[in-house]
Amino acid sequence: MSNKSYDFIVNIVSRDRIKLSGLEAGILERLKNSDVNIADIDINEFASIFYISNSTITRFSQKLGFNGFLELKYALHNEKNLVKYITQNRYDSIIQSVTPLDCDIVEFIKNLDSFKRIVIIGIGSSGLLANEFIYKMGELGLYNTDYAKEPYKIDLLAKSLTEKDLLICLSLSGENSNIIDGAKFAYDNGATILSISGGDKTVLREYSNYYIKTPNYSTHGYTISKAFPILLYIDIICEIYSNK
Repeated sequence: MSNKSYDFIVNIVSRDRIKLSGLEAGILERLKNSDVNIADIDINEFASIFYISNSTITRFSQKLGFNGFLELKYALHNEKNLVKYITQNRYDSIIQSVTPLDCDIVEFIKNLDSFKRIVIIGIGSSGLLANEFIYKMGELGLYNTDYAKEPYKIDLLAKSLTEKDLLICLSLSGENSNIIDGAKFAYDNGATILSISGGDKTVLREYSNYYIKTPNYSTHGYTISKAFPILLYIDIICEIYSNK
């Protein structure tokens, strides 16, 4: 049976891409093979069990994003009492990490109806989200829309765009060659490009006038749908536009 304290901490490390020192990795490895529940012990007990100093525990807790050991312990205690499913914890973690969009992006979203055409592209699961996005736009009264999820149609639609049009690119990584090619075509034609992606420094970002970076999420152990962070921002965009 897995150690829940270990799973909780490793999920944070994976989600936030935290680089651990050799000492910190060793603490986690020993925790993994123990039955210690950090929520049930104090810092002195933790230090004694793992043969480390209180200051090491404090620094490790801060590296994980907490003010100190007590806050880490509190978070673990709450998770133990409130979270029923791993899936619930994963989704809640993503939702809690969402930050407000920049004012310029918000203002841009409020003026989606200023474009002559809006084309949304995605491949695989992102292609399914493109279809969902089109449907939701129709509910908001935006009917000058189209979407593509196959490479040939992505190229066809992207090449037809002009400076009066908007291309929305959905890409989990921001490095999909078909999406990048579509963005290049639209960029060369002077179209405006909005991209929603989980990647940070990506090729897609170079061709985007507006870029929404979705939250990271844990890839440790049980994983949830990779498409969820993009879907979350699709709903946020629709909320902003509907409330303009």
